[in-house]
Amino acid sequence: MWNGEPQPPEAGFEDSFEGTFTTDTGRVVLGTVTGSPSDRSIELPRKGTYQIRAYRSRSLVLPDDPSDVETSVQRWLIQIW
Repeated sequence: MWNGEPQPPEAGFEDSFEGTFTTDTGRVVLGTVTGSPSDRSIELPRKGTYQIRAYRSRSLVLPDDPSDVETSVQRWLIQIW
């Protein structure tokens, strides 16, 4: 969370999104469409409209055993103000 618009990262992310969202509860949930147990509910300072920028870095990790399924590893930076 930032009080004003933060600087975007200099590098290291392949994908980005910028937009707004409104919360009537003062909360936002970071999660997956599958409802993962690692989903997180984040308390915001107030109800209302926020600006958001999200960045994603992705890399393909190949398993040691070629019969394994490929795994995608992602790193995220989410800026809200």
